[in-house]
Amino acid sequence: MTAALILLPIAGFYGAAAASQLAHNHRFVLGSWGGMDILGKVPLLSRPVPPDSPYARLNGIVDAMQPARAQLARLDPLLEALAARQYYEHLRWDVVRPALKDSWPDWRDADEYGRGQFAACIAAAYAAQDPVGLLHRTAIDLLGLWVMPRWLTEGEQSAASREVERIGELPLMTAFATTAEGQLDYYKIVPVPSGLAKVFAFRTMVIAFWVLSIGYALLATSRRWRTVFPIATDVFFLLLAVHAAYLGTAIMEGAHDRYIMPTWPLLGSAPILALGLTFRR
Repeated sequence: MTAALILLPIAGFYGAAAASQLAHNHRFVLGSWGGMDILGKVPLLSRPVPPDSPYARLNGIVDAMQPARAQLARLDPLLEALAARQYYEHLRWDVVRPALKDSWPDWRDADEYGRGQFAACIAAAYAAQDPVGLLHRTAIDLLGLWVMPRWLTEGEQSAASREVERIGELPLMTAFATTAEGQLDYYKIVPVPSGLAKVFAFRTMVIAFWVLSIGYALLATSRRWRTVFPIATDVFFLLLAVHAAYLGTAIMEGAHDRYIMPTWPLLGSAPILALGLTFRR
């Protein structure tokens, strides 16, 4: 009965979401094909797909992006996460999609759902050729999500700007930065400084969450695990939810703050719950 009461509302919400998709887009599905999200990462992978593959559509772009990959490798990981984030956005919308539209009739004739399916197949083909490259991109983006290098103090922002200027021109991105759209703060590699309160609050929560995560992992290897786990089951699921969300986001996307802000309640509540359980015991 308890399990049914827990699962029934979840099933109801998912069913309502799928029904909404059916009413608006004529498909009883949840969400959309995620290939469009990861499509911006493909040009930063280093190995082309064999020419006889039906999804070898971006080999020319992958080859042309070699100078960009070399420049990104010169940056420290946090700045690389910032620069890669902008590359993903620019390449996806301004380079890859127009190229596919011009050269691939099936893409041009498909709706957005069908293009998402094609994008997933393209991304899978290039990821299979360069799994190490995808792993590197995922690791950089995962670090960026946890540290969020877009939220900087004034001193950190000045140092990051100097570092980006030091390495010189970034292919495509330097030219894009001179456009009106590129001047928007959203598209700047190094944005304006953030408020100290936001930076301090976020970093404090992340440190507390990681201390809890490491402590919980160490506890799981101890002899007291069977005694403690039934008491701290909620903490386990909070940790699992946040780490899984960040990892899934890093595979598909870059270091966007819009993806980490919904996890703030879990980041803060997990250490508080753990402290409460500790004191109660």
